[in-house]
Amino acid sequence: MKHRISTATALLFAFFVFTIPAHAADDEAELLKRLNPEAQEFFKQSMAVRAEYPENHPYKHFNRDRDNNSEIDTMDADGYLWLVPIYVPRNETHTPVMYRLVKDCKTKKTIERQIIDISYGYGNVTLTDRYQQQCIQDGTMDNYYVESSSPPDGE
Repeated sequence: MKHRISTATALLFAFFVFTIPAHAADDEAELLKRLNPEAQEFFKQSMAVRAEYPENHPYKHFNRDRDNNSEIDTMDADGYLWLVPIYVPRNETHTPVMYRLVKDCKTKKTIERQIIDISYGYGNVTLTDRYQQQCIQDGTMDNYYVESSSPPDGE
């Protein structure tokens, strides 16, 4: 017995297939809407740079757990991710903090803004621009950190 699908059924199926977000860009479009205008400009730049990364690149997708606390990290309205490393006891005041920009080695454009709670200590903090170390000396030319104890200007 042959089965035929009705036009209405086919249209309904097509509606569901094409309206269910199936790509990380859809999630990032939602993140973009929640940001203030300056942060939107930063995040659009981040999206454009990361679009060129291969699928297996660690910074390709924005929605992920960076501090290993089993939660997807969220951005504030200024485009900063607030991270508290799981191996560091939580501090209710979240001070002192380190501001970290994650930048692309080739374009030197910021792809991620982070505020990290370092109140109980945190290894591997230099509070400097790490381009030379993380792009040139290690030879990977992927991403590097710019760390500071105060918010960076114009980023």
